Amino acid sequence: MTTSIHLRLAALLSGGCLLIGTAGAAIAAEPPTFQSIDTDGNGTLSRTEWGKMVEEQMAVAEGRAAKRLAEMPEDRRTEALDRRFRSIDSDSDGSLSQAEWDARRRN
Repeated sequence: MTTSIHLRLAALLSGGCLLIGTAGAAIAAEPPTFQSIDTDGNGTLSRTEWGKMVEEQMAVAEGRAAKRLAEMPEDRRTEALDRRFRSIDSDSDGSLSQAEWDARRRN
């Protein structure tokens, strides 16, 4: 997998504002807001809430990176999503705070 695809996968997994066009170019889109992902309104993002947002982004993204992630066997995709979630969850409490959500773009 090329570095470019790795970067696109990381952007997709982080909940960034990335859609990938058919030519493989990144296209900016409105990023999801913390509040729109926090469906239970408890002020944190669970792995389930975050994962649903990533799956929704995968459904609309096009290109090699999104296709590669979507074609992964489910257990490998879940493992990749779990790994990315843990990397964003800096205090390892199993949920993402607003601060951790905001910091994901700086990491």
